[in-house]
Amino acid sequence: MAFASHNPQRYDIGEDCFALYHSESHSFEVFLGSERVPFFSAEVVDKMLGGMTKIAHGELDCSSALHFFVLRSAFPGIFNLGADLDLFHSLAAEKNRDELRLYADKCIDLIHHLSHGINNAITTVALVEGKCFGGGFEAVLACDYLIASESALFSFPEIKLGIFPGMGAASVMSRVLNKGDYQRIFLSGEMFSAQQLFDMGLVSLMVPDGQGEAVLRQFLKRMNSAACYQLSAIYKYNKRLPVSELRFFAEQWVEGVMDLTRRQLALIAYAATQQRE
Repeated sequence: MAFASHNPQRYDIGEDCFALYHSESHSFEVFLGSERVPFFSAEVVDKMLGGMTKIAHGELDCSSALHFFVLRSAFPGIFNLGADLDLFHSLAAEKNRDELRLYADKCIDLIHHLSHGINNAITTVALVEGKCFGGGFEAVLACDYLIASESALFSFPEIKLGIFPGMGAASVMSRVLNKGDYQRIFLSGEMFSAQQLFDMGLVSLMVPDGQGEAVLRQFLKRMNSAACYQLSAIYKYNKRLPVSELRFFAEQWVEGVMDLTRRQLALIAYAATQQRE
């Protein structure tokens, strides 16, 4: 993957996760999956939340200069394959409700940060190049802007496993989509192209394959103005979600996982092997 050539400042967030701060665009860009297929393991969620908290509290040397928080992938062809299915399977099999609830709560915090701009002042952007499934799809839908390559693919396969996307995207999208598109995205398990999501108004900008870096730089440059910041703030204010709502439905998701049948658990176990290959 090619990055901008001006030597951005690097932050090592955790195993297989790093960020680049681009001073000229005031953007903090988080890359998942530099060595392995990216998904939201418990460790990755913890590290991302830790970084977001430091940004919100002004603890990073670039915190006060940040205008944009960008989600990206460093793994060719895959943006993010969602939540940690191995963890889901083991906790569901053990009926470990408390640990699953803890993971769900952290994912809700992550989605809430993306939806609210971490400290209510930062514009959040996702650049999706490749496959974006499950929890990865939830994360990008929570962002203010979604930029996608023409070949990017999106899906919520959870319904086929007997669960629903419970980390906040369903609440976010209930305020954005018409009923037909909402049901199709969340209930069909269908694979969607970037063009289909663009037609629904979910993708902000489509880019030719291989041009994501260049287009992102142009987009951030264009958005770096006081007027754009204010418009983003208005948009963020009007889509604001109470954490209590997100946690309520996450709790329903936890109970649903606890009630999965042996056959459904077997399907999740198989999906977990595919996720880690």
